[in-house]
Amino acid sequence: GGVCPFGLPAPLPVFCDVTLRAFDEVVPAAGATNAAVRISPQRMVELVDAKWVDVCQ
Repeated sequence: GGVCPFGLPAPLPVFCDVTLRAFDEVVPAAGATNAAVRISPQRMVELVDAKWVDVCQ
């Protein structure tokens, strides 16, 4: 699980687990189906200036 990185009220650091790279698309929806967007993990990282991390390390 996680938090949708789009539309944050203030800039925050965003981290994406490296395992997301295994998927062609992800759906960051913030728990609401009407807030969902299909996007490639790489494009999402680019749009929100996220950093790749290995959460399971």
